Amino acid sequence: MPATATTSLAFPVPQASAQEPASACQPQILSIQAAQAGANPDQRPVTGWQEVALPDQWSKRWPGYGGTAWYRIRWQQPCHAAVGVTLDSLSQAGAFYLNEELIWSDPQFSEPLPRNWNLPHYWLLPASSLQPGENTLWFRVTGVHYQLAGLGRLSLGDPSTQHALQQDQILLQRTWLQADIALSFTLSVLSLLVWLSYRRATVFGWFALLTGSWVAFASCLLLTSPWPWPDTASLERFTVSALVFYCACFALFSWSFAEMHWPRARRAVLVTAALLILLPWLTPERWLGYSTLFAFVLSSSLILLNCLLLQWPLWRRRPLVLPQVLLALWLLSVLVIGLHDLTVVLFFPHERNVLTPYSGIATLLCMGMLMALRVARDMRRIRRFNQELKRSVEEARQDLLEVSERQLAMERERSRLQARMDLTHDLHDGLGSSLVRAIVSVEHAMGPMSNQAFLGYLKVLRDDLRQILDTEASSTSKPAATPAQWLAPVRHRFGMLFDEIGMDVSWQIPASWPIRPQARLCLALSRVLEEALTNIVKHSQASQVQVALQRMDDPAGMQLCVTDNGRGFDVAAMEQAGTGVGLQSMRARIERLGGQWQISSDSHGTRICLLLPGDPPA
Repeated sequence: MPATATTSLAFPVPQASAQEPASACQPQILSIQAAQAGANPDQRPVTGWQEVALPDQWSKRWPGYGGTAWYRIRWQQPCHAAVGVTLDSLSQAGAFYLNEELIWSDPQFSEPLPRNWNLPHYWLLPASSLQPGENTLWFRVTGVHYQLAGLGRLSLGDPSTQHALQQDQILLQRTWLQADIALSFTLSVLSLLVWLSYRRATVFGWFALLTGSWVAFASCLLLTSPWPWPDTASLERFTVSALVFYCACFALFSWSFAEMHWPRARRAVLVTAALLILLPWLTPERWLGYSTLFAFVLSSSLILLNCLLLQWPLWRRRPLVLPQVLLALWLLSVLVIGLHDLTVVLFFPHERNVLTPYSGIATLLCMGMLMALRVARDMRRIRRFNQELKRSVEEARQDLLEVSERQLAMERERSRLQARMDLTHDLHDGLGSSLVRAIVSVEHAMGPMSNQAFLGYLKVLRDDLRQILDTEASSTSKPAATPAQWLAPVRHRFGMLFDEIGMDVSWQIPASWPIRPQARLCLALSRVLEEALTNIVKHSQASQVQVALQRMDDPAGMQLCVTDNGRGFDVAAMEQAGTGVGLQSMRARIERLGGQWQISSDSHGTRICLLLPGDPPA
């Protein structure tokens, strides 16, 4: 049964013993043998020993086998001296014996199994523990069938040399990877912060996912136990899922950075990645090796195919810019290194001669440089945009200033026209009604009027004119306390006139205001009432008039109605002809207060009603 390659990623291990000249005390290995454990894995097997070479992965020799195997290494050295032993890896749990003496052992040989496959070991064998002549090293190895179980490279020799060799192995197999993870995590956090501050910069979001998924995958390579997962199978499934997610993010990041909009391909990658992530979790443990190998090969092929396909659109785009060239060269290097490593992992796994860990930090630095160039380009665009925006704002400010000046001039003109219109209405409604009363009084006089009577009419006209000119002051003065006080001047002026012409008037007013009036409301009501009564005197030929002020409940407010029994007029014809300045003036006053104007007229009389809200606009 093939073993998965997802956890075999490691650095080439230097072999000091092959590079150093043989010395008089250099240990010599006589034989290396391996055998499956019997019913009792704690007991060394008696039969079934086979000659092997280190590094050894028993999946090819014993397909589908998972459990415990023993390795027996016979060796000797010419002199009696201490010996250093270096082992670059073993998978998964293990124990080490010198002859019959236990030198080292993992705490347990059942799930959750320890992980020693990427953890170099060094042991010092004192001279006192060695037998003269031949000695035997025993390794007990417990592994699972869906990983590359076996024993790694073994080196015997001078203790100081072997210890230095172990430190080199730790540097290459773990320290570089730890630095790679730290750098990836830093870039992931920075990119995530950039994307959160500006969501439209999707390339930073994909870069954050890319580096973050690499952190998750690479961290699994450094674990010495399955924690926080309950067993080795769960950790294997998570490792494969992280690798698949990384490969998908790699493709989507490179497309986003190259500004390639391939929606169908994007959906295909996302769907394929989702299925490959679910595959190991849905596969039973006995088939886990096949599913993880399939997911590994397919996701790795996605990266390689993506690196190949992007070369043509990147190099043919004109003009060529530095970020574009760097991206193409980076993808080309990833393609070459990926092809090499995929070949090694699939066909020569025992060599462990992959280049990805070597290129990891260089790849991150290259991606970081590309992102820095993207940030610099965006900053230049922002700076140009700000400059253009500043110019546009200045132009808009000048245009707005000109429009404001024109609007101010129009507002001044409108204010002058409004003031003239208001003056016209006030003259018509106030002074005009006084003139009408005076004319009617003169016309109905029984004989020549005395100078005192004319003087009285002139004083009334003077008071009305003074009130018109003092309208602004009147609009801010204190309103009448009761409707009777408000109606007294109008009732006094028209009461004498109605008595003279023989017209009966009914005044129906409440003791208190239905709503709380404002001074300008009282003034407007006075003007409208004066104009209505003046029109009755001038045109209606009525004999009875009724003035009623009452409360309204729906809507809340009050209502002022003036009713006469005169000859009436055609309201629609007058409104269509645009005649009747008095009526237009009354309507305008009431509508400015937010009220409603109602008028009805026929041959039996005319009724004018003013509906005023409880809270008129300011």
